[in-house]
Amino acid sequence: MRKQRLPLRARIHGMTLVEIIVAIVIAGVLGAMVFHMIISTGRMNKAQTSELMRTMQARTRLERICADLERVPAPLVTNKVGLVGKNNKIGDVDADMLQLVKAEFVGEGPDLRVQFSEVCYLVEKVIKDKKEVTVLKVRQDDQVDGTVTGEDRELSLDSKTQQVHLNLRYRADQNLSDSAGWRDEWAVSDPLPRAIEVTLQIEDLASDSPKSKPRMITLTRVVMPKAAVSF
Repeated sequence: MRKQRLPLRARIHGMTLVEIIVAIVIAGVLGAMVFHMIISTGRMNKAQTSELMRTMQARTRLERICADLERVPAPLVTNKVGLVGKNNKIGDVDADMLQLVKAEFVGEGPDLRVQFSEVCYLVEKVIKDKKEVTVLKVRQDDQVDGTVTGEDRELSLDSKTQQVHLNLRYRADQNLSDSAGWRDEWAVSDPLPRAIEVTLQIEDLASDSPKSKPRMITLTRVVMPKAAVSF
């Protein structure tokens, strides 16, 4: 006996309530995963951009220090402070102080002349947003008398809370491979050093979470001071 075929409409079944709920749950999970991925990517890009900007700013500060070191005249100006480097610490922060005389050409044509000025780079402890941090400052004075009395100007970075480490090493020769030849301090009575290693380190303390590690940016450059002016 031949089976009677059901009409097409009778053979098509709709989704059950359970199937609909499962589909909604799966769609919700996938949507949450995609949303979390977008948020995480945005935060990562923002952090990378911020770190890149801080690195560029730190490099600009380092280049300024190195440019001034290259302008230290040799032989030293008679009875004037040529270059003094002092090893110093503020707590566990390297806060070396550098004081120098720099020479640069100013004016044009017949008015071209050599101008001397004293510059001092130092790290100081300040309070920002109710937190104790260290910042890099520069002081400049056009009166070359061994005491830099100009107004301090902070070489600030974009982060509001930070620690700045400034470490300098000096040597009387250019044999950089000899680790024993480096000195932590340089007296004004010494001849001009042949090489100066400048290390600038920025420590980001913006996060208050005890689990987060400070982000460190460390830049190092070796400068070979050269005479900006021949006497």
